[in-house]
Amino acid sequence: MLCDRCHKNQATVHLHQVEGGKVKKLHLCEGCCGELGLDLESPVSVADVMLGMGISTTQERKGGRRLKCEWCGLTASAFKKTGRVGCPRCYQTFEKEVLQLVRALHRHDRHVGKVPRRGRSGPPCRASLRDLREALRKAVAEERYEEAARLRDLINEHEKGQASTTTA
Repeated sequence: MLCDRCHKNQATVHLHQVEGGKVKKLHLCEGCCGELGLDLESPVSVADVMLGMGISTTQERKGGRRLKCEWCGLTASAFKKTGRVGCPRCYQTFEKEVLQLVRALHRHDRHVGKVPRRGRSGPPCRASLRDLREALRKAVAEERYEEAARLRDLINEHEKGQASTTTA
């Protein structure tokens, strides 16, 4: 099979990517892999696979210089190779890349999972209060006042529950 890029050499690297339920196949020769920045000698990390394989210098640059954490010195290419940040400030420096990786792995960048059974009777987490307040705002905007009153009461109950747990 010939390389899909140069159409001259034998393809030795075969990549498969699923987008929108469709599988895209890309067959490349070693020369084209090198030109695209794919390193065949080093092991492929999960971050490389999830973030699209390979790092172009234009992706890694920010404001005309290489994207690098000013606190620990981690570069974008090192983050993408390992899939790990070096310090707490890396989350801000590489915010776009971290969110992209989390979305690729979990299909969402906000926790939407279950609450432990033990935690159901206790006060809600901040996220659920935020959701309730947002639902209240929407209900008022759409003039659904009965729903808004119910949500207001729920918010008040949750806030009272949190106040009692913090004073105890």
